[in-house]
Amino acid sequence: MASEIQLSAIKGAKVLMVGAGGIGCELLKTLALSGFQDIHIVAVQAPGNNLGDGSCPEYQDMDTIEVSNLNRQFLFRKSHVGQSKAKVARDAVLKFRPHIGLTSYHANVKDPDFNVDFFNQFNVVLNGLDNLDARRHVNRLCLAADVPLIESGTTGFLGQFNSQAYVCALWMSAIYSLLDNFGVNISIRIYAAWKDINADIE
Repeated sequence: MASEIQLSAIKGAKVLMVGAGGIGCELLKTLALSGFQDIHIVAVQAPGNNLGDGSCPEYQDMDTIEVSNLNRQFLFRKSHVGQSKAKVARDAVLKFRPHIGLTSYHANVKDPDFNVDFFNQFNVVLNGLDNLDARRHVNRLCLAADVPLIESGTTGFLGQFNSQAYVCALWMSAIYSLLDNFGVNISIRIYAAWKDINADIE
């Protein structure tokens, strides 16, 4: 059970959610039901595949609802096809949480309007993206604005979640894979390295 202080922090938090697809729908519903009162949604308009190179159009998320989204993005219905994901997700949540503040942006997260000053107004940013280029972009802005980023996304059929800087997570993952390929027992090494890094940060 959350304490009064925790509930007050939740109600007073200003949250930016980037991505309104499969992960984003779940995140938005959970944020609204958890008591968050001020949520902003940007549904990513960043073409490209999970490599972030724009070479695979079937992985594009152009910020509008497609028929193929309906089996997993539960805030959307067939009548919503072709409409803005951010706007429809906002309207869907307001039907069961009408008194919370929800702001939607039908735009590209890489537009100049979404700059460091924009990110700086939020207490926390939640990513729910597949596109690596967009994920790196949001990561850089959060680092520059000194705003915590909770990173989640998918690569193929795999889900990912990090509460650290996304680029740092990629770096640690690469080190982990490299050592694992050489048959090194890395659990102690990674823990020791991460403990040292955290000690330096604190």
